[in-house]
Amino acid sequence: MAKLERASASAASAAETFRTLASEDGARARAMIGERGQLTCDAVRDAAWGGLRARLAASGWPPGLRPTELRAYGWSLARDGGEDDDADAALRELRAVRAFHVLRTTSEARAAFAGEASFAHDDVALAFVEDLAEALRVTFATRGSLSDPRKPERLFACAKELTIKTPMLVRAELDRAVFVDEPKIAVATTRHYLSLLLHAVSDVIRTHVCVACAASEEPWWLHVADECRAFDDHVSRNPYADVEETPKVLDALVCEQAHAEAWLDAECEHARVRASKSWNEAKNWAASAEDGDVEYKAPYVAQVVVEETKNAFESAKGLSRADWRLYFVNRVAIPVLDEFIDECECRAVGSKGLGSLVAATGSWRSGTEGTAVIGAAVNASTFVARALRVLAEDTFVLEFGGEKCLETYASKFEKFTARWIDAVADAAASQFTDKVLGDAYVGSTHLQAYETLGDEDARDASDDGSSRNVSASGYMLAALAPLRDRVDDARAAFGVAAFEKCWRAIASKTTRVIVDRIVCVATFSRAGAKQLERDRDAHANVFVECAKRPSALRAKTKTLAECVSALSCDGPTARELIEALRSDGMKGLAVVNARKSSLDVTALDDASLLRVLRRRRDVVDGDAVA
Repeated sequence: MAKLERASASAASAAETFRTLASEDGARARAMIGERGQLTCDAVRDAAWGGLRARLAASGWPPGLRPTELRAYGWSLARDGGEDDDADAALRELRAVRAFHVLRTTSEARAAFAGEASFAHDDVALAFVEDLAEALRVTFATRGSLSDPRKPERLFACAKELTIKTPMLVRAELDRAVFVDEPKIAVATTRHYLSLLLHAVSDVIRTHVCVACAASEEPWWLHVADECRAFDDHVSRNPYADVEETPKVLDALVCEQAHAEAWLDAECEHARVRASKSWNEAKNWAASAEDGDVEYKAPYVAQVVVEETKNAFESAKGLSRADWRLYFVNRVAIPVLDEFIDECECRAVGSKGLGSLVAATGSWRSGTEGTAVIGAAVNASTFVARALRVLAEDTFVLEFGGEKCLETYASKFEKFTARWIDAVADAAASQFTDKVLGDAYVGSTHLQAYETLGDEDARDASDDGSSRNVSASGYMLAALAPLRDRVDDARAAFGVAAFEKCWRAIASKTTRVIVDRIVCVATFSRAGAKQLERDRDAHANVFVECAKRPSALRAKTKTLAECVSALSCDGPTARELIEALRSDGMKGLAVVNARKSSLDVTALDDASLLRVLRRRRDVVDGDAVA
């Protein structure tokens, strides 16, 4: 033993010298010395190993593996199963203690020669685990009564008792006899012991349970994973567990590529089936104020998809490496999100969604059913996108880079939402276009009487507007009725946030229709401009209840308001502005800017403003005379 102690001391001294070698100048020498140093440490360890293991076995280590035996197990290095006197027992304990110190010294030296610090280099901890690991393999990974791979809970029941009982016993003996004045070393060794014990359990899972599961026609991956997670959760509460260092048994399922793929396929299928059950029933797409908050209606299908996504990310936490966690998320959560967005697309584009809107366009129907179906898909997509953004900010997601994946899919759902809100707005604008074809304006200078509703005694409007109709034109009122229905359908179908976007889009698109199909086509007398102003007010009134702020509505209909302003200004101002718009030079630019400011024209560019001004009757007549 004295020779071994001197050899271990020499190895430690050589390791210290090894650390001082320059990393570049002595690179070759470091490699040679490191290799020889490790061989020397291994030789010293092997010399001390056999006697120490024999002493541990004589003292009753390792324990029996049946739970009843473990609960009653007690152990001390001083214990001896023979009939030797106390002096002999004390001598054997002393030799064991000296052997432990030799192993400790050579372990530190080997770690220095190898250039890494790991619990795998702790030979003191390994001395306790080696025979225990073999016992675990023989008991749970052969053909014994406890080796059924379909029942990993037997292994974990034993392993739980081992992790509860044995670390305390090891720590107590290290403090009492081995590292008497070095409590930090005793704690570190106990932690290393726990880590090596978990590796032994993982080896049984990887080499026995996973192999049998992969070979079976009816694998039980989900059961194995659940047992592994439960065991890892139990170990995480052990006082000797270290978040960074203690291995996780769940990692055993991803050590082999084939095993990892088979397991994650099972996890994905399980999540997909649970989610798809919800979206196959129409009632689960409905949303009300009670189903979620008012701003973001939450259909049950969306809640299920979000829950499955969260479950996948939570489950990924059970793996120790960031790349494994990302692999888990990509194989389990992403397919569910892809399938759900495809389902939303199918519902929106189907006969009850877009098909219903297209059928309603041009008719007096408002497409209520189509808007409701699309609204349900949009509400679900909106809720999922919002939930993914929130989940991406969680600390455990940021730790392994999962936020990029979540943000990518949040963007996909947001794009889906924007596209189908725009589709509903397009359908409303198309129906509005079909109803207001400009029949009341095109080819007319509006000198004849206007058709009015509820004003049968109205007189013809004269050029000076002395006798004015107070109502919008009949054609405009006929177009606004289904438009108002379509807006009401959108309000009922969408959550507040989505509806806000929808009504703004409808207002903007229908404003563009009036400008393109009426303002830029008809020829306007003063009475015609007055009628256009009333029509504009009637159009804006459709959205008054939608706008939380009047400024939002004014922004969406400003182009039409500026057209009315340009058509209603006095003749000299209009002709001066037309001349300035046609001219080049700073003087003309100054006139244009001044007149546009006085008319509050900011949305129309110069070309559009000129086009509108040339639809005035007085300008057309003036050009004809000229």
